[in-house]
Amino acid sequence: MEKVADARRWTHWTDNYFVASANLRSIVAKRQSMWRVIVRISYFRDAGSQLRNNHVAPFFAALGLQNTATGTFESPAVDRIQAANQRSQVLQAVANPQQFPEVHALAALKHLWVYIDQAHVSAAS
Repeated sequence: MEKVADARRWTHWTDNYFVASANLRSIVAKRQSMWRVIVRISYFRDAGSQLRNNHVAPFFAALGLQNTATGTFESPAVDRIQAANQRSQVLQAVANPQQFPEVHALAALKHLWVYIDQAHVSAAS
């Protein structure tokens, strides 16, 4: 008799587990994760940050990255595909600073931080 009771409890638990799992998958599918891309960049031999301000910043703006006035550029909440595309385009843009004629011949990337995190989007959005 004890084995039958254990089997019933197991069946009840597994049925609830599958229902709960299906509900969770449904909730996750409805609430697609949104991401933001944050970039901080500087170059050696970039007098007055002309390379960053005149070439890199407009490129970032075209990607939807906004200058936060703290030395970083940040995207609004975007889906994961757009976040990955932004990251890729940022890396391509900074790879060769000499592509711009007025840039110092020895200009080189000093640091590049690319940070992608899950955006906190309010329920009202």
